[in-house]
Amino acid sequence: MANLSICLRYYIADRLNNDPGWRNIKVILSDANVPGEGEHKIMDYIRKQRGLATHELHFTIIREEFKPNQKRPCEMCGQVGHVMDECMGLPKEKQGEFDELPTPVAQEVEFIFIRLNVLREYLERELRMEGLPFPYSFE
Repeated sequence: MANLSICLRYYIADRLNNDPGWRNIKVILSDANVPGEGEHKIMDYIRKQRGLATHELHFTIIREEFKPNQKRPCEMCGQVGHVMDECMGLPKEKQGEFDELPTPVAQEVEFIFIRLNVLREYLERELRMEGLPFPYSFE
């Protein structure tokens, strides 16, 4: 099987380099070096490619807006003013006589909506270079 794999790799490389009919195609060789059965490997590959979602027409990313200057509590002790790497594990300071919780300030959470097809169009327009001496594909 190892010899067959070497021969197949050579054959594919030869065809891609010398046969005009093979120039613009993508060949994926899944031999014995990749574990699993053939049809399962093919379906796994298709799922991974679909999971990229960069070419889906109606794909939107919804994300909470990142505010860099906003104080965030430590993930270990919950106190504000330091990050987890600098946490000393000290108990939190009391708030008031009976350690009551501070009154929470209600904040509206802001989200960013990114439509990937629109983002791709803007990036393509922004990054396009005219007059290149070679053919250029945004992909």
